[in-house]
Amino acid sequence: METEKIFANAFNQAPEFGPVRLKKIREYCGSFATAWKTPFSEIKKVVELKELTDFRPKIDPEKESAILEKERIKIILKEDFSRLLQETPFPPELIYMKGELPDEKLIHLAVV
Repeated sequence: METEKIFANAFNQAPEFGPVRLKKIREYCGSFATAWKTPFSEIKKVVELKELTDFRPKIDPEKESAILEKERIKIILKEDFSRLLQETPFPPELIYMKGELPDEKLIHLAVV
């Protein structure tokens, strides 16, 4: 799995981080991989949570990635979303997918 996807998934494991905070982290640090190495005091300022404790020592990004790969679950980052999903007002930073994406030219239905 690509490095950025591994760290996006790791940040997504923290229950305090929803789509808005994940976006703030990614925009501030430039990538989730860089954010993982960023001092925790900076992360707290970016996400505006005073009571947040550093969750990173409790999460092994590689192990979490291996679990997804074993289950054949893929991560799609925002920049790789389909054209229509990118046009939504507030697209998430990542989504999880099991299976294959259909051709964008076909009419299809997705459950999110």
